[in-house]
This record gives sequence, C-alpha cells and structure tokens, in this order.
Amino acid sequence: MIQGLQVTLSATELQQLCTRRAEHHRERAAFYKSQHDTLREAIRSAQYTGADPKMTLRRQHADHLLAAQEMDFIASHLDMDERYQIDRQDMQRLGICQENHYCHDDIIPF
Repeated sequence: MIQGLQVTLSATELQQLCTRRAEHHRERAAFYKSQHDTLREAIRSAQYTGADPKMTLRRQHADHLLAAQEMDFIASHLDMDERYQIDRQDMQRLGICQENHYCHDDIIPF
C-alpha cells in the first residue's frame, strides 16, 4: 500500500527531469558567480552591517553547483527498466513544484 501522495514515473521521465534540474542549477550557479564578480568593487566601497553579501553569493553559487552534481548523479544512475515513485518533496527537488506547492505546467515534460 502506498501512503501519501506519490507519482509514478518511468526512468526516462525521471532522467529528463533530473537533467533539466541539473541544468537549472548550473545556470543559477553561473548567475550567482556573475553577481559576485560584478559586485566585488561595490562591496569594497560600501559599508555593510550584518550579512556579508559576497559570502552569500559565494554560498548560493556553491549550493547550486552541488545540487547540479546531485541531479547529474541521479540521472546517470537510474535503472532504465524501472518505474519510480516520487512524492511532493521529490517533486520540489526536481523543480516540478515550488516550495509554495504550486505546480508549473511548463516544467513537466509529460
């Protein structure tokens, strides 16, 4: 018996979602790296209290690179003859639904 809301996907569908999500994280990592590089001079001349914006951008960059690596690893280690059941948390990790639980039809490839 399956408890809770789960969706069954083919390995091909899950692989596509993982690959697409990995690309999203690479793009976000590049964005944060670019922002970090652009703001370097502004940060040097500004007075900040509290959080260090440079460190925040570096952390975001690293977090997205790690998430991309994770999605690439999953996509490359799926048993292509299997079907996979994913729950809401998995759907959020794959970018099907955002944290506010609204699904985005343009992200779902099936």
